[in-house]
Amino acid sequence: MIAAGTKTEKMLPDTFYEMAVVYYGRDDAAWLYPHNLLQWSDKIQAQDALGSLDEIEDMVMINTCSLMLRGLGHYLQQPRNLATAWGPYAQRALKEKGMLEDVEEEIRTWHTS
Repeated sequence: MIAAGTKTEKMLPDTFYEMAVVYYGRDDAAWLYPHNLLQWSDKIQAQDALGSLDEIEDMVMINTCSLMLRGLGHYLQQPRNLATAWGPYAQRALKEKGMLEDVEEEIRTWHTS
C-alpha cells in the first residue's frame, strides 16, 4: 500500500495491512466481524484517516473493481479472494522484474496487532 503511494494521516502499518487485506483479499464476516464493510471503512477512517487520493488514482480504480467483483461473487454465492486469484500473476511479474525475492522478504516482516 505504501509503495503504491497510499498515504494516511498517521501512516500506521496496521492500517495499511487491514486496507490491503480488505481491498484485495478478505471481506468476509470472519475478518470484518462485528462490522459490515461500510462500518469497517468508518472504523479505519477514525483510527487513521486516508489522505489525498491524487497520487493513487489508478489504485482507487483497482480497489473499486476488486470490491465490485467480490460483491458479485457474494451475490452469486461464489466468494472470491482476489489476492489469491491474482497472486500468481503478481509473482510472475515480480520475478520477471527481478523483484520477487525483495518483496517476499518484505512480506516476511509484516505483522498484525
